[in-house]
Amino acid sequence: MSRNIKNAVGFLFSALLAFIINNVYSIYSHGVSSGAMASAWMLLFCFGTGYFLLMELICGKTGKQIPGRLSLNLYNSGIATLAVGMMIQGVLEIAGSGSDFLILYSIAGIALIVAGLVLIKR
Repeated sequence: MSRNIKNAVGFLFSALLAFIINNVYSIYSHGVSSGAMASAWMLLFCFGTGYFLLMELICGKTGKQIPGRLSLNLYNSGIATLAVGMMIQGVLEIAGSGSDFLILYSIAGIALIVAGLVLIKR
């Protein structure tokens, strides 16, 4: 099994876990829901599983092994940072609170994703 398929499966399980956490959390939140928490699993599924399945298709046709280790680690860290930020934002929204520091998760996550995409081996 290739590295891209392993990463896709890992992100699939992460998306499933985020989906389950959202549903269980919504049961105990007294009818209050959060769009950020509800969409965290979609981020993991689309930008995690979808990205690595696309990379597997590209690698199969070109014969190259992309992305490189540094690029992979930066990209994965960016997706994880965005997902954690969305989950924390969801918890705070459900609690009726907020934080000015939540934007830092988005900035750091996007910066890591962009760095990972820029550093893909050619």
